[in-house]
Amino acid sequence: MLERFFVSSGASRPTSSPAPASGADGYETPFLVLKLKEGIDPKTIDGDIARKIGGIDGPVIAPLGNRRYAVARTVSQELLAIYTGEKRGLIDAVRTINGIERANLEKAALIGNEYRNRVVPPHSILDECARLDPGQIPWHLSAIQAPAAWEMLAAVGHELRAPKLAYIGSGYSRHEAFEFRNKTAAPNIIETAGVNFVEMGCLPLEPVDHVGSPGRGTRVLSVVCGSRRFCPGAYPGLATVVYRVADSALVDRSCAPHIARALRHAIFDAACDVILFGCGDPCSYNNEIAEQLDAAYDNGVIVVAPAGEFAGELAYPARHRRTIAVSGIGLSRRPWSAASRGLSVDVSAPATEIFRADTVATPQGERFIYRTGGASTAYAAAQTAAAAAIWLAFANRSLLRIGHTWRLVEAFRSSLRISATKPSGWDDRLWGAGILNVAKLLAAEPPDPTELVQCAPTIKEPS
Repeated sequence: MLERFFVSSGASRPTSSPAPASGADGYETPFLVLKLKEGIDPKTIDGDIARKIGGIDGPVIAPLGNRRYAVARTVSQELLAIYTGEKRGLIDAVRTINGIERANLEKAALIGNEYRNRVVPPHSILDECARLDPGQIPWHLSAIQAPAAWEMLAAVGHELRAPKLAYIGSGYSRHEAFEFRNKTAAPNIIETAGVNFVEMGCLPLEPVDHVGSPGRGTRVLSVVCGSRRFCPGAYPGLATVVYRVADSALVDRSCAPHIARALRHAIFDAACDVILFGCGDPCSYNNEIAEQLDAAYDNGVIVVAPAGEFAGELAYPARHRRTIAVSGIGLSRRPWSAASRGLSVDVSAPATEIFRADTVATPQGERFIYRTGGASTAYAAAQTAAAAAIWLAFANRSLLRIGHTWRLVEAFRSSLRISATKPSGWDDRLWGAGILNVAKLLAAEPPDPTELVQCAPTIKEPS
C-alpha cells in the first residue's frame, strides 16, 4: 500500500511545540513528480487532476524546472484513494492524463534541492502583465474586508501610532508599487534599516536573475504594503524593514543562522512590531531560530508565518506555536487543496489568484510589472501580518494596559480567531478559526489581559 509514502494531511505540532525526534522530518516522504510534454500548459493539468478528484481550488502542481512539476501531497493522497492504493496503479493512472510524459515518485530531499536551485528563464513576452482599473479592489482584499478596515482607520487617524513590519525572505526591488518613483512621497520600505545576509554590506535588494524564487520578495511585499495607486496592499504604505536571508522561498538548515540573526535584528535593533516570514522549511527544526522566536514572543512582537503548500504538514516556523500560523483559501472561499493544514493553524486567508507586483528578468533587462494568478500561503500570511499592524495602530490606546509582552501576541491571536469568518462546513481542526476578517478584527474588543494564557516555549532539540 502507498499510504506510507504520503504525510497525513492533518499533521501538526502539539500546543507546546516540542522539537522533533532526530531524523523524523518531511524529507523521508517522497513526492509524486510529473514531467509535462513540450508545449503543455500546466493549468490544463491542474484542470484534469481537479476533474479526477472532484474539484480543487487553486493550483496543485509546483514548477521545478525543465517541464517537471511536483504534485501536492494532499492531492496525491486523494488520487491514491481513487486508484486502488497501489503505487503502480497511481503512476499508471496519472500517466493517462493527456499532456504528461512521465510520472514517478522521487525523494523529497532531492525535490527540495531542485526547487531551491531551479533556474527561471527570462520572460521574452510579458503576456501575464495586468493592471487594475482606477479604484478597483483585488478580490483578496474584498474577501478579508480590508477596505472597510481602511475606513475605520481613517476615522481615528489622529489617534494612530505608526507600527513597523519586518519582512524576512529574499529581499525587495525598487518597484513603483512601493513608491520608489514618486517624487512627492518617500518609499515605505526603509532601505537602510534592513540587512542583507546573503551579500553582506549591500542593501537587501533582490537580484532579478538568481536561482530559486526570483522576484518573490517584491510579490509578497506588494500584498502587504503596496501603494493604493498601483497595487494596493492590505495596509498600503506600511513602514517596512526588509531582511534578505535566502534566494528561495524554500529554505534549509544552511539558512538558519541568517534567519536567526534577522529575527534578533528586527526585534532589538529595528524595533519592529510585526515580523512576516516569506520563506519556510517543511522539514528542519532549529534551536537558534526557536530561541529568537521565543524572544519575539516575550517582547510582544507578533510573528506571522505561512503554513506552506504542497508538503502537507506545516512548515517551520509556522509549526512553532508562538507564531501566528496562516493557511490559505481560494476564490470560492474554500480551503486551497495544496495548502498545508493542521491544529497549529490560527486562521486562513486568500492564497490563490492574487494580484501583485513583480520584478522579472527579460532579454532587455529588469522589468517591473503586475500580475494576477499568484498562489502561495505567503500571500495569506502577508495579509494577516498587515492585519496585525492595522490592529496595533487602531487599538493603540486599549492595548496600553497589555504592554509589550507575550500578552500582546496572545491578545492579537485571540482577537484574530474570534473575529474570523467561519463558512458553513469549515473544519477548524485543519484550517484555523476561519477566514481573516480585518474589519471585524478592529471591531472586536481586546481581551482582558488577566484571561490570556501564555503559550509554552518550544522544547529545544538536544545538541
